[in-house]
Amino acid sequence: MHYAILPLLSLALAGLSNAVPVVQRDVARLSESEPWKLSNIRVIEAKDGTRVHSSVSFDIVDINRGLEFSTNCSYSVSPDSDEDLEKPGWRKCGLKFVDFQYTGDKIEIRRYYKDPA
Repeated sequence: MHYAILPLLSLALAGLSNAVPVVQRDVARLSESEPWKLSNIRVIEAKDGTRVHSSVSFDIVDINRGLEFSTNCSYSVSPDSDEDLEKPGWRKCGLKFVDFQYTGDKIEIRRYYKDPA
């Protein structure tokens, strides 16, 4: 049985030797080597019965080459609303390709981009 496989393997390898190499473009892949910088983080969680808006806001900057951006993210809930500030859900930031969600104990941020490589 081993003898039957070896000729097939040698034919397969001979076929590979005629393969055309793939030409790679000289484009560097984008990478996140530096962390995003968050600043001016402010969370206001109003108590029941008060007339204060609950809100979360912060500034975010990405300094990674080719991925740079700077924007503000914020979300506010009216005291008359039944909505909860901590209700999971993605909210748009100032730039349409960045959004976030606040869940009470953490802020999650995501961004969209197309890698040219």
